[in-house]
Amino acid sequence: MSSEPAPRPSTPLTLLRAEGLVKSYGPTRAVRDLSLELVAGRITALVGGNGAGKSTLTRILAGITRPDRGRLEVGGAVVDLSSYTPVRAKQFGVRVVFQELSLCSNLRVYENFFLEHPQLLRDLSWRWQARRLAQEVLEEIFPGCAIAPEIPVEGLSLAERQMLEIARAALDPRLRLWILDEPTSALDAERSAQLARYLRARAREGVGVVYISHRLEEVLSLAEEVLVLRDGTLVWQGPAQQTSRAHLVELMAGRAAQGTLASPSPVPSGPPLLQLEGGIELYSGEVVGLAGLEGSGQRALLRAVYESVRGGTARGVRCLAPAAFVAGDRRKEGLFPLWHSRENLTLTRLCEGSALRPIPREEPRWQEEWLQRLGIPSEVGSRGVLKLSGGTQQKLLMARALLARAPVVLLDDPTRGVDAAVKEEFYRLIGEEAARGRLFLWYSSDDEEFRHCTRVLLFHRGRVIGQLEGHQATRQHIVQSAFQERARERQNEQARRGGDSWARAVPLLAFLAVMGGVALLNPSVLSSFGLALLFSGALPLVLVALGQMFSVARSEIDLGIGAFAGLANVISATLLVERPGWGALALAAGLLAYGLMGALIHSRRIPAIVATLGASFVWLGLGYTLQPAPGGSAPDWLVRFFNLSPPLVWVLLFGTLAYTLHHSRWGLVLRGFGNNPQALEQGGWSALGVHALTYILTGFFGTCAGLALTAINTASDVNAATSLTLLSVAAVVMGGSELVGGRVVPWGVVAAALTLSLLGLLLGFLNLSTDHVAAVQGGLLLLIVLLRGKRPR
Repeated sequence: MSSEPAPRPSTPLTLLRAEGLVKSYGPTRAVRDLSLELVAGRITALVGGNGAGKSTLTRILAGITRPDRGRLEVGGAVVDLSSYTPVRAKQFGVRVVFQELSLCSNLRVYENFFLEHPQLLRDLSWRWQARRLAQEVLEEIFPGCAIAPEIPVEGLSLAERQMLEIARAALDPRLRLWILDEPTSALDAERSAQLARYLRARAREGVGVVYISHRLEEVLSLAEEVLVLRDGTLVWQGPAQQTSRAHLVELMAGRAAQGTLASPSPVPSGPPLLQLEGGIELYSGEVVGLAGLEGSGQRALLRAVYESVRGGTARGVRCLAPAAFVAGDRRKEGLFPLWHSRENLTLTRLCEGSALRPIPREEPRWQEEWLQRLGIPSEVGSRGVLKLSGGTQQKLLMARALLARAPVVLLDDPTRGVDAAVKEEFYRLIGEEAARGRLFLWYSSDDEEFRHCTRVLLFHRGRVIGQLEGHQATRQHIVQSAFQERARERQNEQARRGGDSWARAVPLLAFLAVMGGVALLNPSVLSSFGLALLFSGALPLVLVALGQMFSVARSEIDLGIGAFAGLANVISATLLVERPGWGALALAAGLLAYGLMGALIHSRRIPAIVATLGASFVWLGLGYTLQPAPGGSAPDWLVRFFNLSPPLVWVLLFGTLAYTLHHSRWGLVLRGFGNNPQALEQGGWSALGVHALTYILTGFFGTCAGLALTAINTASDVNAATSLTLLSVAAVVMGGSELVGGRVVPWGVVAAALTLSLLGLLLGFLNLSTDHVAAVQGGLLLLIVLLRGKRPR
């Protein structure tokens, strides 16, 4: 980016022109014959009520959704809508920052930058370059944000994730048209101002900006032009100077604003419902705001209050009444995606009684009452909750909390991402329910909302440093009162690293404990011959577990890898001995079949656990066909090959290979798909190719396990590795990995596999029956999982 902005051309350059766009979902027409033109160097605001069609239009312009009809011209070229994809849109310079973030939470900040910009990071120093670029662009847009590139994204706050999402898009050298969907919904006033300054600077350089926001004051201060959508139609377009907030609300709602903002209720007498550290007492009928810099402890207080109600302990927090909670991250913490909207609405009320109590007959009446009260059409309640607009989803969460009979209601930024009309509706509901005696504890990222509170608590470094009356809680007063000392403590990274170190240490300690017990009972196992026997018997399980690990990194489980290793064992002890060429071809064909199975799982959307279980019977059937009974022999060259190094060296070599693949660019992409596959696909990565390569890699380790069995046993049995399938899953979990989310720990998997393999020997030395091995292995698995659950967070 040049330091001197280029002068604007006298005639603005058209970046994108849409004509007659139409998109329907069944009977619902989300976009109706919509036409617009976006030019370079201009900040255009796109506003509209929830369900007005903004998200659908954005997805069309980004190449994610294909319109039913219409014409799209990007960069002066007419676009073939049948081939207009997110990758193609990015090639044209169209980038979108979505309201629902598209980050991989299991990866670090700089790794998420790599996934978005692999073309910038091609040489061996890509990690160093990604760290540098991430730090530079974050500091350029949000000075002083102090987001370290090495921090895992799961350790970031919602505001920091939003900053990261914005910075990733800003880094694109091809950027020409930048669409931002609610970019400040989780940002405080200062970060919002920093973003506004940056957007103005990019617009002066010729970048076209489409700014989607429900914060109308912010829109009017930033945008040059405003587009208003209602019911999928463009109802008004004009300069920002020619409109006002009231005018926009009227255009969005199709009627004049009703002025239903709630007035703060007076503080009634009576016993307190909530006591906080420092002698702060909160009473029924109050609406108490929580203000301060993002991450200063407001959300932590809400969670502490809620945990104290559920029986947890929190220092300085005592809630004397039941509480309902409106989560800020509705996708992650608020909604039940597999349930219909009505079921999401009444969940909290149904959980108030006994779990064995039948569902009350009044439930349909509750649902209809609140759907009507919030202006949600009755037929919407029968839809899947993820098919609703973001504002309607937020209405359901608010209604769920108010439908419950809890005297205390905890609000975690409930108006984030909803339009002005819905905000007014929420203010009215809060005022009505407070007048009935409820206490509201309200965190908001929009400081202007605190004027609807009876009082506001000011937070700094996790503690309350002052209070303001509701009418005093302007943005200026909050900044002057709360942010005189600017200091942010970064503990996320340290806590996460401590947790990761603990997760790695537990399986290693378990292995050392079992190894120590074996050595104590029989010191001869520490001889070179004894160690060779120990680790040669463990090598097949280590290999199968490492193969399983890569499937788990994709958030899947392979129930056929043990049977596949058994087939490789049979092939190497029969065909590879009698007809080496045919044997090698058979092993390669098996590996190819494994990759095709991965491609089939993706393309046909078959659950991996079902497909691999079915494939396991195929592998067993082929093995029995080649060798009906145990037997065969090992090729001399194979035995010599595995005898080149001690078995422990082979364990370390294969562990190093798995670790290297895990930390490679390909491994990074694989783990990204295991965490957020939709984001990776929209980023241009091939889900089909990654799926196929994942299973080829899993099959490779399974093939190596079969070859190792042949070399160790000098014979074959198709059932020799069948038991290793479930043991491999246990090793992956014991090793510190998680079955979903793309989080795996290679060396932890190796240590856990060795531990499970040595348990049988330890029990033999203790003169216990081998029948107890499975029970002990399962008990050890549960113990390690329990210890991992106690690690610091």
